[in-house]
Amino acid sequence: MYIQCDLDSYCREGCTCCPAGHGRYMCAPYPNAVCCPDPSRSCKPGERCISQSAYCLGEGDDDVQPSYDNGGSYEALEDPKDSMW
Repeated sequence: MYIQCDLDSYCREGCTCCPAGHGRYMCAPYPNAVCCPDPSRSCKPGERCISQSAYCLGEGDDDVQPSYDNGGSYEALEDPKDSMW
Protein backbone atom coordinates (compact mmCIF):
# COMPACT_ATOMS: atom_id res chain seq x y z
CA MET A 1 0.00 0.00 0.00
CA TYR A 2 1.11 3.55 -0.73
CA ILE A 3 0.26 7.10 0.20
CA GLN A 4 0.18 9.81 -2.44
CA CYS A 5 2.47 12.80 -1.87
CA ASP A 6 1.23 14.74 -4.91
CA LEU A 7 -0.15 13.88 -8.32
CA ASP A 8 3.00 12.01 -9.33
CA SER A 9 4.80 10.89 -6.15
CA TYR A 10 4.10 8.12 -3.66
CA CYS A 11 5.55 6.81 -0.40
CA ARG A 12 5.02 3.48 1.26
CA GLU A 13 2.12 3.41 3.73
CA GLY A 14 3.37 4.19 7.23
CA CYS A 15 5.81 6.79 5.90
CA THR A 16 5.54 10.58 5.72
CA CYS A 17 6.03 12.56 2.50
CA CYS A 18 8.67 15.28 3.01
CA PRO A 19 9.05 17.95 0.30
CA ALA A 20 12.55 17.93 -1.17
CA GLY A 21 12.23 20.83 -3.62
CA HIS A 22 11.81 20.88 -7.38
CA GLY A 23 8.63 18.78 -7.11
CA ARG A 24 10.45 15.88 -5.43
CA TYR A 25 9.69 14.18 -2.14
CA MET A 26 11.60 12.05 0.36
CA CYS A 27 9.80 9.47 2.47
CA ALA A 28 10.45 9.60 6.21
CA PRO A 29 10.17 6.00 7.46
CA TYR A 30 7.46 6.57 10.08
CA PRO A 31 3.98 8.13 10.14
CA ASN A 32 3.48 11.77 11.14
CA ALA A 33 7.21 12.47 10.98
CA VAL A 34 8.52 16.02 11.28
CA CYS A 35 10.21 17.00 8.03
CA CYS A 36 13.40 19.00 8.60
CA PRO A 37 14.60 21.96 6.49
CA ASP A 38 17.20 19.56 5.07
CA PRO A 39 14.86 17.24 3.12
CA SER A 40 17.12 14.26 3.68
CA ARG A 41 16.47 14.45 7.46
CA SER A 42 13.39 13.91 9.60
CA CYS A 43 12.43 13.60 13.25
CA LYS A 44 9.92 11.41 15.05
CA PRO A 45 6.49 12.84 15.90
CA GLY A 46 6.67 15.21 18.86
CA GLU A 47 10.28 16.16 18.18
CA ARG A 48 11.64 19.28 16.45
CA CYS A 49 14.48 19.60 14.00
CA ILE A 50 17.46 21.51 15.29
CA SER A 51 18.22 23.92 12.46
CA GLN A 52 21.31 23.14 10.38
CA SER A 53 22.15 19.98 12.32
CA ALA A 54 21.51 16.27 12.19
CA TYR A 55 19.67 16.23 15.52
CA CYS A 56 16.14 16.44 16.86
CA LEU A 57 15.01 18.04 20.10
CA GLY A 58 12.47 16.09 22.11
CA GLU A 59 10.09 17.25 24.83
CA GLY A 60 12.83 18.44 27.20
CA ASP A 61 15.55 20.87 26.23
CA ASP A 62 18.17 18.24 27.05
CA ASP A 63 16.46 15.47 25.06
CA VAL A 64 18.59 15.58 21.91
CA GLN A 65 18.38 12.65 19.50
CA PRO A 66 19.95 12.03 16.09
CA SER A 67 17.59 12.81 13.24
CA TYR A 68 16.77 10.07 10.77
CA ASP A 69 18.57 10.11 7.45
CA ASN A 70 15.78 9.67 4.89
CA GLY A 71 18.46 8.65 2.40
CA GLY A 72 18.14 7.94 -1.30
CA SER A 73 16.44 4.60 -0.66
CA TYR A 74 13.47 6.55 0.67
CA GLU A 75 13.02 8.84 -2.31
CA ALA A 76 9.36 8.97 -3.30
CA LEU A 77 8.34 6.86 -6.27
CA GLU A 78 6.70 8.25 -9.36
CA ASP A 79 4.80 5.03 -9.87
CA PRO A 80 4.23 2.65 -6.95
CA LYS A 81 4.27 -0.32 -9.34
CA ASP A 82 8.00 0.39 -9.76
CA SER A 83 8.55 -0.17 -6.04
CA MET A 84 11.63 -1.84 -4.69
CA TRP A 85 10.08 -1.96 -1.19
